[in-house]
Amino acid sequence: MRKMNKIIVITICALLLITMIYHRVKPLPEGISYASDIVELSENEVEFLADVTYQKDGKEIVDHTIFNEITQAIQSAEHFIILDLFLVNSYSNGERDYPTISSDLSKALLKQLENHPDLKVIFITDHINTTYGSHIAEEIAPLEKMGAEIVYTDLNQLRDPNILYSGLWRTLFQWFGQEGTGWLPNPMANSAPNVTLRSYLKLLNIKANHRKVVITEDAGFIMSANPHDASGFHSNIGFKVKGEILFDMIQAERAVAAFSNGDLSHFPTEEELERWIQKSSLPKGDNKKAASSNFNRR
Repeated sequence: MRKMNKIIVITICALLLITMIYHRVKPLPEGISYASDIVELSENEVEFLADVTYQKDGKEIVDHTIFNEITQAIQSAEHFIILDLFLVNSYSNGERDYPTISSDLSKALLKQLENHPDLKVIFITDHINTTYGSHIAEEIAPLEKMGAEIVYTDLNQLRDPNILYSGLWRTLFQWFGQEGTGWLPNPMANSAPNVTLRSYLKLLNIKANHRKVVITEDAGFIMSANPHDASGFHSNIGFKVKGEILFDMIQAERAVAAFSNGDLSHFPTEEELERWIQKSSLPKGDNKKAASSNFNRR
């Protein structure tokens, strides 16, 4: 009997060890660690953006250049909008009134879907906005009803940074799921819905899709800013790019949707992109800058 117990313990420990090591070093999904060839951009095809909050003459000044530009791009889009955004919610601890960034973004997308029924909208995001399955994402769910393709990144396909805990979670806890009636306080904010214990267990994996990317047929945005109300007074930077580099940005986002079981038919085809994205018309030798899109794993 003791020998049998010993075998069982050794087997369990071996299974845990193998799981921990494999999911720390396993191959990444195809296309997720992506670096494009160098693309030359003219000066009018790349622009530096910044959101800043500062004090001037005793007053707080808030300049949301990044999200103002993104809203304008959404309002101009007629063919497609691809978003890959981490934090998208209005939850806060109520210390002050925050900018309504998340709802403004959602409203702009909804209005554009209404105005252009054939508009292709793909919204890739992280399950942190549902606190890992405990509730709906209030700013994102209405977009799905309007026909947008909503893709929650399948983090299980990616490597585990928290190797000791994640091996335990994958072996024992993940099979119970996360959905259900929450009864524990939300770790994100006081105003957020309660969450399940199972959501807490997944949260401890410390994994997330931290990308902040928006792409339309006219421009692409790569930034450090989240459309998250409680982050509305943070300072952030971003770049607005145009031209051929958009092809590479879209290819990198298709890879995320692919390994997360998204419907790739919502993405524009290569033929459509050739028609819709305006390539640089400047001859070689004009004032250009070299750039490449580099999207590594999360």
